[in-house]
Amino acid sequence: MHKVIAIDNTTHFWFAANDTDGSGTDGATPAADVRLAGAAAADAPIISPTPVLLTHASYPAGCYEIAIDATVANGFAKDNEYAIFCTLAVGSTNPTGFVGSFNVVAAGDALLDAYEWAPGADVAAYDLPDNVREILAVEYTDTDGDLTKLKEISVGEYIEARIKSDTAGTPTSYVQHGSQLLLYPTPANANEAVKIWAVTEPGDLAAGGDMPPFPPHLHEFILDRALAYAARHMGNLEVAEAYRANVAAALEYEKKQPAAERDGPDRMIPSKF
Repeated sequence: MHKVIAIDNTTHFWFAANDTDGSGTDGATPAADVRLAGAAAADAPIISPTPVLLTHASYPAGCYEIAIDATVANGFAKDNEYAIFCTLAVGSTNPTGFVGSFNVVAAGDALLDAYEWAPGADVAAYDLPDNVREILAVEYTDTDGDLTKLKEISVGEYIEARIKSDTAGTPTSYVQHGSQLLLYPTPANANEAVKIWAVTEPGDLAAGGDMPPFPPHLHEFILDRALAYAARHMGNLEVAEAYRANVAAALEYEKKQPAAERDGPDRMIPSKF
């Protein structure tokens, strides 16, 4: 698993354990280390967060979650890549595993980002951050610590559900309506947590050295897309379609290239598109 996150955010990774005969076991003494990619082999981990065992009855034995606070205060920096390793005492062994990696970019440069906040009691609608373009997933954690992945519904389904029952409770579904997130049922408690994963607008290019947060070899297609809009505005639909098709074909080709997942955050990662 690979992610791209903005600096000063928390990201999560997961791993699971089995004993040597294949049956589930929680194991003991879980540990994780986060390494700066390319650092000297003798360098210490940036941080060593303790994995948390998922204890809800719905999870099988040995499911762990690692929370990584990728903050400047913890030693993280933008434009760096990090790797996560884990270990766990399982029976008489201590297997070591590679969990995943992530790139850290400046705030506003991550095309996929996460946001979390505490809901208000009896409040169904929440303003989204200005740079959120599209919500990909929403999680809700209740007062017991139970986490629910919310189901996306349409505006019509949301209205129909509210008409049938407007009783507050633990949300099970959501809808993105313009610049707002609507939860259903309406949260009953204020001391809970909403977390969204969203596609975000890249930051404005302001300084002379600013670069768009996607592969440099695709920068020329920014101009092509602009020319497509201009040609369409001028009524030259044939030229507009030619430019648009050129951009679409290039992006489709890029997504299918096995080498497309390259070093650094300014590279297209096919699984994210």
